Amino acid sequence: TVSPALHDRGPGGSRAFEMKFLLDEDLAQAVARLLQPAFLPDPHADPALDGAYAITTLYCDTPQRDVFLRQGTYKFRKFRVRRYGGESIVYLERKDKRGERVRKRRASVPDGELIHLESAAAETAWPGSWFQAQLLSRRLQPVCRVHYLRHAFVGGSDDAPLRLTFDRQLHGELALDWQIQAPPEIGRAHV
Repeated sequence: TVSPALHDRGPGGSRAFEMKFLLDEDLAQAVARLLQPAFLPDPHADPALDGAYAITTLYCDTPQRDVFLRQGTYKFRKFRVRRYGGESIVYLERKDKRGERVRKRRASVPDGELIHLESAAAETAWPGSWFQAQLLSRRLQPVCRVHYLRHAFVGGSDDAPLRLTFDRQLHGELALDWQIQAPPEIGRAHV
């Protein structure tokens, strides 16, 4: 039920593939109807949100916006903090992408521990220390907070999991801190 990019394939294992398309609402609904027989709703779906779930992601970049501009070693890697709905756990993630091949590394921590990311030295005993060390060595800081609703579906087989997602009600804002609460309006309007 998680992203295929998070599956541990061992050393040298193949990466997941990710393809994204921008669809208008009519086409998105037609695609969902067409593929529905082969996919099941994601088990994290919230019936109160019409089968979707809320996501808030805090993206990091350098002061020179190297990640956004895809410069140098920042070309293939994103660092982000993600929250699903109102959970008290957040996920510290690194996403590597080359072409359509994707691999992710993730650590989960209580949201109250995001304060560690403000420290000028990595705390080795903390589960997010690898993420914190990358932020420090790459001069990354929070720059953008994005909120949206995701309708997700799962399918495939044990050796080839598939996820199909539709993201809607996208909101973005500048971020100067490690706060990652979803805005109150997410999920209130009909999807």
